[in-house]
Amino acid sequence: MSSNDLLLNKTPEQQGWVKWYVLCMLSIESCLQTAVWAMWGPIAQSAKAVYEWEDSTVNLMVNLGNIGTMLFVIPCAYVLDVKGLRISMLGGCFLQAVGNGFRIITTMPAPATWLIGAGQLLNGIGGTVSFVAPTRLSATWFARDHRATSTSVSILFASIGAAMAFVLGPALVTQPPSNFSMAAVPNFTDLGVIRSQIMRLNYLYFGLTTVLFLVVVVYFPDKPHQPPSITAGLKRYEFKEGFFKLIRHKWFWYIAFTFAIPAGVYGSWMSVLDVNLNPLGIRQTEAGWFGFYGSLGGAIAGMIIGSPISTEPSVEAKRRPNSTGPSVESKPGLNWTFSRILTPSLIQLDIQYYPNPSPIATEPSAESGP
Repeated sequence: MSSNDLLLNKTPEQQGWVKWYVLCMLSIESCLQTAVWAMWGPIAQSAKAVYEWEDSTVNLMVNLGNIGTMLFVIPCAYVLDVKGLRISMLGGCFLQAVGNGFRIITTMPAPATWLIGAGQLLNGIGGTVSFVAPTRLSATWFARDHRATSTSVSILFASIGAAMAFVLGPALVTQPPSNFSMAAVPNFTDLGVIRSQIMRLNYLYFGLTTVLFLVVVVYFPDKPHQPPSITAGLKRYEFKEGFFKLIRHKWFWYIAFTFAIPAGVYGSWMSVLDVNLNPLGIRQTEAGWFGFYGSLGGAIAGMIIGSPISTEPSVEAKRRPNSTGPSVESKPGLNWTFSRILTPSLIQLDIQYYPNPSPIATEPSAESGP
């Protein structure tokens, strides 16, 4: 008998800490995935100097994460239904660790650009777990009165990851002078310092994602020994049947787009906030604090709103269905995917090909540091 079986072969009271451990691991995975995805936006000016990028390249790096998730969110939902939480979590954490490993191979602009792009893509594919798994985890591990809270915690940890990226990046990476241009690269002596700072940030994210993967390998149970509620143990539709029932449900699309459009526009704007504000003379450190407060405020408000929902009467209390679809828990996750992935991708493409406004004339500053 494995250690996972020994730990799970207990009464619900004895294994109560396990569900919070599982929730914590998924929340950390969501936090790190978003932090890695949003890393380049807050340090856009520094990355442009080190890797010889344009604004469109920074937008593309952010968008590659979205593209990876868009392409693999349905296969990930299938793996989650067929193989369970543990296999899905292992795969997601492994892809994130490998993707971050690509970013520490070299700092030479041409190969580094390709490797970073591949890493962003892998991070996006691995991040599908944090989009589709939260509601499945809540339904598998938590009783009805805790499900909304646990779901909101794991999903909103993505906002905490974005807040971390907005503060950590500008704090560790120096911004080049405002009058810096690519023609000045050979004579810019501080470029090596900025390059080292970016690499240290890459090493940090690689270390965190690798440690998370190893922890999940050691212990991350798939489901509790005893279902926490009646609905958690019900027989479910096959994936294909449940998927086609879902996409034919008009209210699903109505709710998805109602949520996706405003949240997607906001998310896409925030992910490249420094690129958007730099023409106005706002430095990446200041833009980072703007993004931090916005992301943290959204996370706190979401958790506050999510807790009272747990106390509302549920369908389970009113009627007992004989079966539920395999992706009933995945419906909110798919809605979240639309808001975080589809709409931001479209907006990023618009940002990439829309001409930048002319910078506002400002008085020259003697300050050349951050």
